Amino acid sequence: MIFADIPDHLSGGLFFERKCRARAVRFYFQIKLGENLHWARREQLLGIEDAAEKAGCSVEDIDALETGRKGLDLTLVCKLLKLYKEKLYINVESYND
Repeated sequence: MIFADIPDHLSGGLFFERKCRARAVRFYFQIKLGENLHWARREQLLGIEDAAEKAGCSVEDIDALETGRKGLDLTLVCKLLKLYKEKLYINVESYND
């Protein structure tokens, strides 16, 4: 099970202006999702080359996703979740502005 929790200090509060906060949340989500996908792949004992072959993508695509260097490719994320036999749960906490 892969969780993508977004902490309160990124999802709300007056610290960030709206645009900066959205960018920080998106970046944080990408990093955490990538880390979790990496560990899910490792738990399945799959090398990055094997995962890329089975998902029909390049090693560079998976590496960029796992390290947060690439924007979210939901098609690839879904393929990897299926390959790793995982589900994605997103917990978002926010406030009303």
